[in-house]
Formats: sequence, structure tokens, C-alpha cells
Amino acid sequence: MKKKILLCLIMAIALVVLFSSCGNSTEPIDGIWVGDGPDETILVIDGDIGYWLHSFSFDDSGYISKAKCIVDTQKKTIDFYDPAYCMNETIYCKNYRLSEDELVIESADDSNFMNGNYSHPSSGEELRDSSEMSLDDEWVAENAILSISGNSGNLDYYDDYYGHMSFSCSVDNTNKTITINGFSSTGDNAIYEYYLINGKLLLFCIEPRSSMEHSFLLEIGSEYDAAGKERPKAEEKSQEEKDKEERERKEEKEKEENKQNAQNEIKEAVKDKKITDTGEKQIWEVYVKDGEFRMVADYSGSGNFIVKLSDPNQNLEEVLCNEIGDYHLDKTVYVPSGLHYLQIESNNGYWEGQWYGTFGY
Repeated sequence: MKKKILLCLIMAIALVVLFSSCGNSTEPIDGIWVGDGPDETILVIDGDIGYWLHSFSFDDSGYISKAKCIVDTQKKTIDFYDPAYCMNETIYCKNYRLSEDELVIESADDSNFMNGNYSHPSSGEELRDSSEMSLDDEWVAENAILSISGNSGNLDYYDDYYGHMSFSCSVDNTNKTITINGFSSTGDNAIYEYYLINGKLLLFCIEPRSSMEHSFLLEIGSEYDAAGKERPKAEEKSQEEKDKEERERKEEKEKEENKQNAQNEIKEAVKDKKITDTGEKQIWEVYVKDGEFRMVADYSGSGNFIVKLSDPNQNLEEVLCNEIGDYHLDKTVYVPSGLHYLQIESNNGYWEGQWYGTFGY
């Protein structure tokens, strides 16, 4: 009798454990899931971390909003973070369940945000997991045309303020990224991760994050864009406009050359000039740049070595030295910037040296 009771207890415990484990299944939901709503919400899940991408219905430009989400496979919940103003705050916590091949997201509250059935891309292939698929084609959004061939391409971008702009780009099939050169508000390169989902090319910016670096949802192009409108085209310039641009270019070049010539003339005019040289006495016109004049020189001999600095009217300002016999000079004086006269006298000997703080000679 005791054995039967013990056996019943063991079976009961086993059933409790079995049903408990079934109720707390931690089956992962990794992969790409596409919602069945009109906004084409996309979930990209990898373990307990992922992100969600939402094509806002009021924005037909192809831009995508991206934000983080956290998956708890024990509680069967997904925390969705705010994509805009509070990127580190949870805005909704939703329940989920797997129903055959679909991920069903629902909530106990009255909010319908993110609710719905999500399935894997109908193509059955995810580009980030496939090295055999090619991006070679022309992809179009409302204001963007992305042409790709091999590892390079070009983005034609249309803006109401700047008009038509063109950017080169490169494709990294190993890391599944596209780098658009100079496509940022600061002129730096913008780097996008890419996905191919249900025949659409999904790009979202990972570096840098600023007002210009939106993400894109593009479709295979034709003469019409993804919104069904005729594709914008760069207007062909008339011959008159081309001639005007050429004239303006030549005028700008001439102005730059004249400016450079004027600067060269100024530099030439303010160079140090020797105006007197009798052998024992030299007088130089020097232009002091920043109010500081320094002279370093060595005199060898038995005579007198004199160095003076005078103002533009040749009135004495500074005596740098007045010595007899061998002498080493290293002195700095402070005078107004502009023209000065440097007088160097030496007899019964010779000197050598140089000065600093002028435009040279």
C-alpha cells in the first residue's frame, strides 16, 4: 500500500514539473518578422535583444523609424522602446505567443500599438543570412534613387531646399552595410545596415545619428517611384545657363588670381631691404610683424659694434648694443608693428647674425 502511495506521489510530481515546464517554454523567437498591418512594422530579434522598425503611414517618403526592444522568453513579453524622444524608456510592454508559424503580439490593456500577427518574410530568405543574393539594381523611394552594381553605387537624393544631390556609395557584403559618402549633415559618411524583405530593400542608419540620416524603404525602380509618382529628374540646363556658369567660374578664378597677386605684392613690399652698405655700416628697412624684434649676432674684432633700431622718421628707438671687442648679441625689444630702420655698424672686425620678427628678405 505504501509503495502505491509513493508511486502516485512521484507521478504527480512528474506531471506538475511537465506542465510547469510547458507553461514556461523559453522557445526563442529569433529572426525577422513582418507585421500584417498597413504600416509594415518589422521586428528583428536576436536572442533577448532586438529592434523594431515602423514605416509611418503619414510619411510616404520611405523613411523608417527604428527603436530597441527587449524579449523575455520566460514571461513571454516584449518591451518596446521609444524611437524618438525617450530612446532609453519603455513605452509599451506586450505579451506574445507563437501560433504555428506566426508570432502573435497582444496586450491586456486597451492599446493596439504593435498588436497583430507577424510572420517571416514570404520570400523565405533574409539577405543578412545569405551571401548568394545580390543588390544589383535600381532601388527607389519617394525622394531617393539608389543604383547598385557590385560593390559600388550611387544615391540620387532630392530635397525641397537643396534640390538634386548625388552621392557615391560602397557596399560591404560581408558586414551587410552600405556606406554613402558625405551623406550627413556634417559632410561625414553615413553607414547603413541593409535587409531585403519581401522584395523591398530596407536601409537604416547606424552611424551617425542626426536629422539627415534617416532610414529608407526602397523598391525595385522604374520610371515611377515607390509612391506611384513619376520619378524626379535632374533638369537639363540650357545653353544660356551653362554659359552663365562658365562666365561666373572664370570671373571667380580671375578674382582669386588678382587676390593672390595682391597678396604677393604686399609680401614683396614688406620684405626687409638694405638701403645703405658702406662696408662698416648697413641700414635696413624692416617691417616688424607683431611688435617684437629679436637680433642674434656675433662680432669678432677690436673695434666698435653698434646695433640700433629707429622709427619710420629715423628717430632712435632702441640701442641693442654698443660694445668694443668680441661680443655676442641676443636681445629682444618691443616696438610698434610696421616700418623701422635697423642700423648695424662695425669697424676693425666683422660680424654675422640674423634677426627675427620681420617678413624676411
